[in-house]
This record gives sequence, structure tokens and C-alpha cells, in this order.
Amino acid sequence: MIERFFRDSAWLFVMEILVRFKALIVLPILTRQLGAADFGVWSQVSVLTAMLVPIAILGTDAAMMRYLPGQPLPEQARRFSAMLLFILASASLLAASLYLLRGPLANLFFGGDVRYAELIPLAALSLLTAAGIASLRAWWRIRNDAKRFGVIAVAQGMLGIAAVLVAIVGGGDVIAIISWTIAGDALLLVVLAVFLARGRVWSAPDWSVLRPYIRFGVVVLPAGFAMWGINYVDRLFLLNYSSIATVGIYALAYSLASLFVQVVTGPIFAMYATSAAQLHAQQEHASLQRLFDRSLEAIFLLASPVIAILLFNGKDMLTLLATPEFVGGAIVLPIVAAGNVLLVVSAYFETSLGLDNKPQFGTYAAIAALASNLLLNLLLIPPFGMIGAAVATLACFVVQISISYGYCRRGNLLAVSLRYPPHALVCAAIAFGVAGMAGAEIANIWLRLILSCGLGLIAYVLLLYVSGGLPPELRRWLAGRAALFIGQGKWAKRI
Repeated sequence: MIERFFRDSAWLFVMEILVRFKALIVLPILTRQLGAADFGVWSQVSVLTAMLVPIAILGTDAAMMRYLPGQPLPEQARRFSAMLLFILASASLLAASLYLLRGPLANLFFGGDVRYAELIPLAALSLLTAAGIASLRAWWRIRNDAKRFGVIAVAQGMLGIAAVLVAIVGGGDVIAIISWTIAGDALLLVVLAVFLARGRVWSAPDWSVLRPYIRFGVVVLPAGFAMWGINYVDRLFLLNYSSIATVGIYALAYSLASLFVQVVTGPIFAMYATSAAQLHAQQEHASLQRLFDRSLEAIFLLASPVIAILLFNGKDMLTLLATPEFVGGAIVLPIVAAGNVLLVVSAYFETSLGLDNKPQFGTYAAIAALASNLLLNLLLIPPFGMIGAAVATLACFVVQISISYGYCRRGNLLAVSLRYPPHALVCAAIAFGVAGMAGAEIANIWLRLILSCGLGLIAYVLLLYVSGGLPPELRRWLAGRAALFIGQGKWAKRI
């Protein structure tokens, strides 16, 4: 199980890089085409869609991940068909509500600018396509099919790039860009539906699961809504106390920090959720603990250098990816990245609570985090602006992970070692700090960034290796590759 888990995670990691490569193409184009103000408008449409998708799904995606893996295929298909029809109906009702409330929502999300009132109907269409694609993709997670799950994500990313390019070549504004993006998502939605039809996934719906799945999902729904609030409500505060341009600068920095963390952590957690459900169903608690330990080590092994790179090289990255008005967001990059790592780790504890049929405790943690986030945003954003928003986000994730971990510990669900995270973070800080100083005098930004990151990664791996900070499996693998490279096979065995 462990070997397959990391093999599937590695495949998803490659796919995730390809998916996130979309952002590295699209974001520089958008920042240069739109400027900070209209980029803020574009990001606010994403905020509105992200707020409503969890409400449309009602947490039933979590119920499907909890109960469907490991079930016979015909049973999975019938239950999946029922939940998909429910989600589409729910999303349609929400989309209609958006249209009816377009006036007040435009005032809330765009500062009362009447030019952007027509964006609300577009957000309604975006909600329908986003909820549909998320639901259809869930089938391949249920089937533990990492390859197809990853390929679909890449296809969505490529369509997104094509949509932005078509809109910009046609001289379109922010409204045209959003419209073409929705059209690309709608095309993918149709293709996925046809693909599942050819695979005979569509079956007579088993409506008997609707009530228990919704009951399970409603418990975690407040957590999903709280996560939206934690990730996005700070932009409403920034809009109120600053400007839509400040929202655009912060949104770019937040998106980049989240993107880099998700690239390295997303594939690992995506496979952990379904693998953990299977092991729990089979009562293999020792294997589940080992899977938890190894995957969490991998999270910190990969996320620590991301935080360090954004800390020491964030300004150079924003200089290359955006116009000068966005560079001021560099200071929040490592803060937001650290918060996103804590969010992923908290999700591990909440997965364990869900497997123990106690998802409400994860919800309590998320609500407490949201409450602290609202309070800190109110206190910190007026005097400190973007920095206050980033610190509030990091602090609320500390609250969330502390509560989730406390519930897991009280229930003796998983044993947690706190030795590895600080070890990896210290090694990353030393390695990339020294590498950053070594490249500080290089005038060319591209060369300075490549040299600093390359030297930092090499130094990071060496520090971990020498200090015993690498997981045993990875340590043996590196020793074997090094021995093969220098032609001394016995050396690996001695290590």
C-alpha cells in the first residue's frame, strides 16, 4: 500500500506541476493585460465562485470519499449517479439565486462599481461548471485512479490557458477573459460526462444514500464555508480599508504562495484520503499509522524549501511574473505559504476524525479558526494592510491545527511525532539563506533566481542527509543512486 501510495502521488505530482504551470503562464499575462485593479476584479469572481461551490456540494464529496472507496463498482456507480444529480440541482438553485441578488453582490464584491454588475451572472455560470467538474473528477478519486485524475486536471489547465489567450488576442477585457474561461470549463464538463457515459458509470441512482451522505456532509459543510472565509474574507476587508488595486496585489501573492505549496502537497494528500479510507475499512491500523507518518514527512520535506524560496527569492519571482506594482506583495509570500502548509497538515487530522465518524470536531476547529481570522483581520488590516491580512491567515491556521490535533490526540486516533517539521524547516532556512547571499551580487534576475534556488536545493538535501533528516526509504534510495553513479555498489550497503 505504501509503495503504491507514493507511486500514485509521484504521478499526481508530475500532473500537478503541469496543471500549476498554467498559473505561471496565465498570471503574468493577466497582470500585464489587466493591471492591479482589474486583476483584483478577476480574482473577486473566483472568490465568489469558491464561496458557493462548497454550499452547492453540501459536503457530499467528503461523504463519497469516506464511504465509496473499496465498494463494488456497480454500487459505486449507482450511488455516485445519485449524488451527482443532487449536486447539479443544488448548484442550479444557487446560480439562480446569484442572478436574482446580482445588485447587492456586485456592491459587496466590487465596491459598488456598476460596470461590474454583469460579472455576477458570469459567476453563476462559473459556479455551475466548477461544481460539475469537481463532482465528475471525484469519480476517479473514488476509483483511486491517479492517472486519469491527473490527466483531467492537466486538460482543465490547458483549456484555461487557451481561453485566456483567445480572449486577449481578441482584445478582450476582464469580462471577456472570464467568459472564455467559463466556455472552456463547459467544454471539459461535456467531455467528462460523455467519457463516463461510455464507461457505463451512469446508472439508476441509488437515492437511499442521499440522506446519510447529506447528513455526513452537512456536518463538514460549515468547515468548508469557514475555509472559504479564512482564505478570502481578508480581501473584503482590504477592499473596505484600501482599494481594489490592493486586493489585486494581495490576490496575486496569495495565489502564488498557495500554488507552490499545493504543487508539492496536493498530490500526497489527494492519495492519502482515499488510501486511508481503504486501510481504515480493512482495520489495518498499523499500516494506516505508517502511511500517516511517511506522508506527513513527505509534506514537510517538500514544503519547507518552498517557504524558504519564497522568503529569500519572492521579490525576484514577482518581478519576473508581474509588473512593478505587484512587487510589494512579496513580503506576504512566505507567511501565506506557511499558513497553507498548516492547513494541509490540519486536513490530515480532520481526515482521521472523519474516519472515526467524528467529522463535527473538524468543523469546530474550522469555525474557531474563522472566528479568530475575522477578529485578527479587523485588528490588523487597518494599520498593517496586506501584512496584517497574511499574519491573520497564518495565526488562524495555527488555531485550526491546534484544535484538530487536540481532538485526535484525545481520541488516540494517531500518534504524531513533532521532531521532523522543525528539522526540515531549519535545514531549508540555512540552505536557502546561504544560497541567497551567494547570489545576491548577480545583476541578472533570471540567473540570480536559478542559481539561488539550485544551490539552495542541493544544500538542503545535503544538510538533511548529513543530519539524518531524510526519511529512511529516501535515504536508502539516494545512497543507491549515488553508489550507482560513482560505481561503488558496496558503498550503499554500508550506508
